[in-house]
Amino acid sequence: NFEIVSGREIAALGASLNRGREPEPFRWIVSYEAVRTRANIEIFEEYKPPIDLAIFDEAHRLRNPATLQARFASALAESVDALLLLTATPTNTKIDDLFWLLHLLDPERYSSPQLFAEQMLANKPIVRALARMRRGGNHLQAAHEELSALSLNPLTEDLASEAVFVEILRRLDKGPEISRRELVALQREVSELSLTGSVVTRTRKVDVFPDRQPRRAQVVKIPLTEVEAHVYQ
Repeated sequence: NFEIVSGREIAALGASLNRGREPEPFRWIVSYEAVRTRANIEIFEEYKPPIDLAIFDEAHRLRNPATLQARFASALAESVDALLLLTATPTNTKIDDLFWLLHLLDPERYSSPQLFAEQMLANKPIVRALARMRRGGNHLQAAHEELSALSLNPLTEDLASEAVFVEILRRLDKGPEISRRELVALQREVSELSLTGSVVTRTRKVDVFPDRQPRRAQVVKIPLTEVEAHVYQ
């Protein structure tokens, strides 16, 4: 069971830690508005209470490191054994939005915006290969060529020598003969090659329903009534 709490319970936690007491086990749900105070940030920065897991829903709200809620998340991240960020919009306006979320999860791997820009540039062949694979058929050879280019970049050359990578290229060589189910599985494996693949997982309908019916757009003309025509004119 989970308990919905406010800033008052977090302040009580800080007071208990200040007296040298170990906190009682808790499962809390708390809003961003309740935690974004300097006092709460100081509690976690100073005492680092042991926490098994923290989950941030709507985690794109942490994309600006200068905000109090992002600073609280950073302080909390130092205390937790596992951190999970949930968002449908990891990139709101610029790539730095994604960087600051990844920096929360793995500050050593994603240490600076400049290095992250280089990582994203090195990652582009994987992105382009996935786009080709979604089109299927004769585009699979182009996907093969895109992935082969990973061996040319110092950030991805080791990846290109791994056995799993070589096996992916071998399966792509089947070309149009590859089944839809195998192609979906192959796309998932290629996604995991990404330089963000160890910390980012993306669930798409194609992963959940590999045999779903394809959707095709079509135009259906419906004549307007006299009243509707008058409004639109």
